Amino acid sequence: MCNHELTVYAPDHLDLIDINDVNWHDGYMSYIKYQTMDQFDQILPYDVEVDEVFTSSCIDDYPGGSDWPQPDDSGTPVLSPTWQDSIEARGGQWYDPDPQNPQNPLGNTKVDHWSGDWYIGSQTDGAGVKVKSGCIWQRYLDHARHEQGKNTKP
Repeated sequence: MCNHELTVYAPDHLDLIDINDVNWHDGYMSYIKYQTMDQFDQILPYDVEVDEVFTSSCIDDYPGGSDWPQPDDSGTPVLSPTWQDSIEARGGQWYDPDPQNPQNPLGNTKVDHWSGDWYIGSQTDGAGVKVKSGCIWQRYLDHARHEQGKNTKP
């Protein structure tokens, strides 16, 4: 009788690896790049599907209010375990207040935020493995960030 060991690499958590803020339509696009890590703290060795699930509606942070629409949450196939989320604010009379191109240094005026979770392994809302919970998608006048949130290791 032979005994064989079998290891199944599973999505476990996310590592933030880069943030890039660029000018976009008189406003900005913030690209926030992650690597999907396995239970051994190694880069997941295969392609994955990623799904963001928003758990709240948009909450206004701007004095006097804003009319920036909350984007739809979405899932997407990813061609590598390295992937990025993009958060935009388009200027030129699209939104009030009018977004700015990224400043140097970046500004600190908050416009709005909402909460959600990240799942790996399916494009269906809430399916797959939850790898990050309690995330905040925060938009500022000149950039956006994922704030708070924690990896969901077992």
